[in-house]
Amino acid sequence: MLERGVIARPIGASIIAFCPPLVITDEQLLQCVDALESSIAAVR
Repeated sequence: MLERGVIARPIGASIIAFCPPLVITDEQLLQCVDALESSIAAVR
C-alpha cells in the first residue's frame, strides 16, 4: 500500500493497521479507501 501512498502494516493474519495523519481531508480518506480496495483486488 505504500506504493499507493498509504502507510499501513499487518497485525496478525487478518488485521491491517493504518497510520493516518491526525488531521485528514475527505479526499485523503478516499485515497486510503481506494488504495485498500486496489490492494485487496491485486491479491485476489
